[in-house]
Amino acid sequence: MSWGLSPIWAKIISLYTLLIDQKCREDLSLNLLVSERDYVSRFLTHLMYPNGPFNSKSNYIFWKARTNDGSTERDTGTDGVIIFTYKGQYKVSLFEAKWPRYFNKKYNWDNLYKVKKEELVEFELELKNYNADSRMRNKQKFSRFSQEIIKQKSFAHQAAIWEIFFCDAPVGTGNSISPYFNEWGSTCVWFDEAFNHFNYYRGSFQFETWKNIDLEQLFLGVNPGENIPNRSVGPTIAEIIYKILTCQKGKPLDNSNLKGDYIILEGEDIDSKQVNIKIPLFDFSNINGQKFHSGLINDFLETSTFSYYIAVDLERCIQSIIQYMLSRLELNN
Repeated sequence: MSWGLSPIWAKIISLYTLLIDQKCREDLSLNLLVSERDYVSRFLTHLMYPNGPFNSKSNYIFWKARTNDGSTERDTGTDGVIIFTYKGQYKVSLFEAKWPRYFNKKYNWDNLYKVKKEELVEFELELKNYNADSRMRNKQKFSRFSQEIIKQKSFAHQAAIWEIFFCDAPVGTGNSISPYFNEWGSTCVWFDEAFNHFNYYRGSFQFETWKNIDLEQLFLGVNPGENIPNRSVGPTIAEIIYKILTCQKGKPLDNSNLKGDYIILEGEDIDSKQVNIKIPLFDFSNINGQKFHSGLINDFLETSTFSYYIAVDLERCIQSIIQYMLSRLELNN
């Protein structure tokens, strides 16, 4: 199902995100960024001020972040939500950001943690076909990334969900640390690829963390249980955004999915019970509306487990690109 956005504009917008990602990767390689949060915030700031901080900010993107309080990704298994708007339709995208730190061989980008009772039930149900030693089960420690992926499954039928892995090598030198990292930006994978890998090796991930070899298999698109790569390198953020904007991933939503000033993201928990998330919309059309919806978004971030809220008006984005191109033509004349 398409929402009518031209593939050409989808390509232009997605390539623009790649150029910004490359700038952030360069900063990361120079040790100017110290965390995933730094990286995402820098990326979004560049989007908001495409012509630099001394020029007016863009009128097509709004974003807010909140301080992580340790309850990370408990509801959806993701760091952020993106609402793309185009001609009265909406696309919801969820993403989880990781920085594997390949240069630091002692760093573990995944970790084991002791889950709460309700999470243990969920994880046990997901692992019901795996017969583990009861003494190990009593430890109640599980891979954090695996738990995030299980959470993401609840909303995968409606939202476009993806994982993004930052690389701290300079742009163009990804193969110097791993032949599977994309050398032109961050490396991304879709939720379903990550879940299929987890699902096949689920026994291991109950008591062990994800390793770099798991990432390499994901990046190469290796089908679980096989040793045959389906691609030479992992996708960039441009490939992810392009598939979202051309509706190859995610489901377009319309006014029937709205409730007042909120869009309803529908999901199901492990027991097939309906779990809905009310995500506030941002009104780009007027200042008063923006202030009101900004307040709703503040409340949303305080009560949800998202670290980032991002709204993108694609019609305004296209208009902004056209205006910029026309202004450059005038300067050249």
